[in-house]
Order: sequence, then structure tokens, then C-alpha cells
Amino acid sequence: MAKRNYPRTAALLGAQPVVIQQPRDSYHGIRGAAPALRIPWRALLPVLLLVGALLWLLLDPAWYVDATRVHVTGSAVVETCRDVAVAGQVLGLHGLWLRPSAVISEVLAAVPVLAEADASCKLYPAECTISVKEREPVLAWVSAEGTSWVDAEGFVMPVRSDRQDLPVLNGPLPAGGSVPLSVLEGVQALQALQLPGGALGYHPQRGLVWYSPEGIAIAFGVGADMAPRWEFCGRLLTQLRAQGINPSAVDVQVVTAPVYKLSGAW
Repeated sequence: MAKRNYPRTAALLGAQPVVIQQPRDSYHGIRGAAPALRIPWRALLPVLLLVGALLWLLLDPAWYVDATRVHVTGSAVVETCRDVAVAGQVLGLHGLWLRPSAVISEVLAAVPVLAEADASCKLYPAECTISVKEREPVLAWVSAEGTSWVDAEGFVMPVRSDRQDLPVLNGPLPAGGSVPLSVLEGVQALQALQLPGGALGYHPQRGLVWYSPEGIAIAFGVGADMAPRWEFCGRLLTQLRAQGINPSAVDVQVVTAPVYKLSGAW
């Protein structure tokens, strides 16, 4: 069959719009359009929790030790408690950095009146309790530099309170910063003799010197063996006075070789 042309029909219809149908994407609508924003919450949640935890660790005041959470026990002296609280170096410290062993070392190094120290710390809320045991003075030593306390081990420390019950020793402190135990033994032995008044001093070469109410300076030396020296001193003074000799100073450290002076002290 011959091919037919329809020029008239095409002319009547005129120009027709060309419609191009775009294929659709089941997930993103029209192919080529911008995808919708999707936040991966499952991946972000651990990160958000970590950031929140870090902010809590850094910003919560309860993680830091303040003055109300430093407790000092074992001392009734206000100055000692204050010095211990400061020496521990925990004020303002984060709970994660609290180390009881470091606190103990710092306190013992900075507060010489302490014999022992212990510490326990809590992470949150951050706090520390420091337990201390003070050195017990057995002697008040009066030197040119002022009054110091001496404990039973010969440790010299600052005076912390008024102690009228301590024996008083006058004179220069021994070299080395500590008092020999022989000096402390001598003081204790002379106390046991209940010397009649007077004052007790220390001489670097003569040891313990008792200044009697009559004004005689009697050097006893050091050590615990004071009773024989005291008895010999009494007999020596009696003999000297019987001879009309009134010494101003007597040294009875060695009872077999006593020494005396007619004027001046040691």
C-alpha cells in the first residue's frame, strides 16, 4: 500500500508542546534533585555523651577541693591545723589528681611540729581528711634567737602554745639543729633530784649548769648519772666553806677532778 501524507491535518493541529516525562527515583523523588539532610544520631550520640562528661568533669565545682572540704584532725592548735591544710596543697585541686601519699609527704616536710601524718581523700565531691600527730615537747629552750620547743628525740621546733609545765633551759642551742639525747637525759635526771629553786642553763663545754639561789654556777655535764655528782657537789661546797672559800662556780662533771672558780661564772 502506498504511503500517505496528511499535510492538512498537521496544519490544523498546529504546533504541539513536547512533553518529556522524567523518571522518578523511589528514594529521592525526581532524579537529580538535592537529597534531604539526614543526621546520623546513632554515630553522634557517643560523641555528645563524651563531650558532656568532659564538661561535667571540668566545670562542676564539686570536682575541686575547697576550704570546706579539707579536714584536719589530731591537733587542737589552730595554727597547726591551718598550716597542715595549706601544706597539703589540695586546695583547688581536682579530685582526679588527689594523691594521699603526696599529701602526707608535703605536710611532714612543711610542718616540723608533726611526728606523724595520714591522709584519706574522696574523688567526688573532692575532699581530703588529714590526720596528724604532733611532736610532744619535753623542754622549752631559751636562746638568743628566742624560745623553742624540744621533743623527746631532740628535735627543735617552734613554740605553738603557752606551756607553763615544761622545764626551761637557757643557753645557746647545740650545733647541728638538734639537741643530743644526753642533754635531755641530764635535764630529766636533775628534775628528779628536785633541786631547790634556781635556774638551769646549758654551756657548750660544761654541759648543764645549775644556777643556785645563792648565785653559784654548778656545772653537771650531761647524761643520766646526776645523783652522784649532786651528792659530791654538796660535800665539796661544805668542805670549801669550812676552809673559808666561797666559790662562784663549780664543775663536778668528773667527781675525781672537780674544778671551781672564785669569781665569775662559766
